[in-house]
Amino acid sequence: MENAHPARVFLSRRLSACNSGVAAVAWIQLGYWRHIDLMTNDEQAIRDLVATWMKASASGDLPTLLELMSDDVVFLTPGREPFGRKDFEARFQSMQGQVSLKGSSAVQEVHVNGDMAYCRTTLTITMTSSTTGESKERSGHTLSVLRKNSSGNSVIERDANLVM
Repeated sequence: MENAHPARVFLSRRLSACNSGVAAVAWIQLGYWRHIDLMTNDEQAIRDLVATWMKASASGDLPTLLELMSDDVVFLTPGREPFGRKDFEARFQSMQGQVSLKGSSAVQEVHVNGDMAYCRTTLTITMTSSTTGESKERSGHTLSVLRKNSSGNSVIERDANLVM
């Protein structure tokens, strides 16, 4: 950046100093404010993971869902004991052909710190019975703790799903 415009050097230093990863408002020495999107690749990857999870859930794609969680994942849901990957797999398979799922997830917050991260979302799920056609909508909040696996991809380590 030796020959860079002074405002660009200043902005670069300000952005390097900011580790929030979400957004920063940086003063550019040209006399006005600019909003700079600082979403990191890791944060985008976690947002993509959430979108992939929603698509895989709706399409019944269990292998994709299993790829998105660690081997020792723990799920926390209201009124149930915590459960892991094998119980998730069994519950998901038991629903196949009995209900269809549709949903939306709005990511509210993502924070990455090294190999660990958390993600908070607002989730709405509609489950429709294949036999009766009756639909039930549930919504609530989730908080997921993620970590990078040996391949460098973030996977769900803990998931608190407060959908009721």
